[in-house]
Amino acid sequence: MPHHTIMVIDDHPLLRYGFQMLLQPDYALTIMPEPTDNAGLFAYIHQHVPRMIILDINIHAFSGIDFIKKLRHKRVPSYILVFSQSQERNDIYAAIDAGADGYILKNCDVDYLADQIKNAFQGKKIFSESVCKILQEREHFHDPITYLTRRESDVLKELACGMKNKEIARALYISEETVKVHIRNILKKLNVSTRLAASLLYLKHRLPR
Repeated sequence: MPHHTIMVIDDHPLLRYGFQMLLQPDYALTIMPEPTDNAGLFAYIHQHVPRMIILDINIHAFSGIDFIKKLRHKRVPSYILVFSQSQERNDIYAAIDAGADGYILKNCDVDYLADQIKNAFQGKKIFSESVCKILQEREHFHDPITYLTRRESDVLKELACGMKNKEIARALYISEETVKVHIRNILKKLNVSTRLAASLLYLKHRLPR
């Protein structure tokens, strides 16, 4: 087995232990302790440049999507594998657009995961079957809300309910300034110029029919 280096970033101790049991015999493995900030992680990656980085996109301490974007912006060549329980189109699209090379769901079989990691080291893009289907459908799927990140979708949902910035900030436990940034990004991604237009798009594509 080639001497491949793998770095695992996840805030669940049992999952980190599981990766250690699965991969340690065959790979040079770095299991990071519970993430508290991305600055230390990025410095470690920049210094050691692992062949593969396995991470969840929904890490408590920071945004996995933003972390992937930062890695790609700095031209980190590592294979980035998202290992997540989220099957949301928004999360899948955002991860791939950010620069992830693969996306495997956490409910997968252990042997399947091990085989897919081997495939990744052969240069293949690896995706769970349901994720692959969502990606294949993307060009025919015309729901603009799917281009938003999960947090942007949360903000837009509150916006569509008529909430003001301060109320949205309180409901989502974020600052008012962060709400403003999200709203600017939402308007840009949806190609609309007003909060009302964005709200109407949300209601059109998210209300039950």
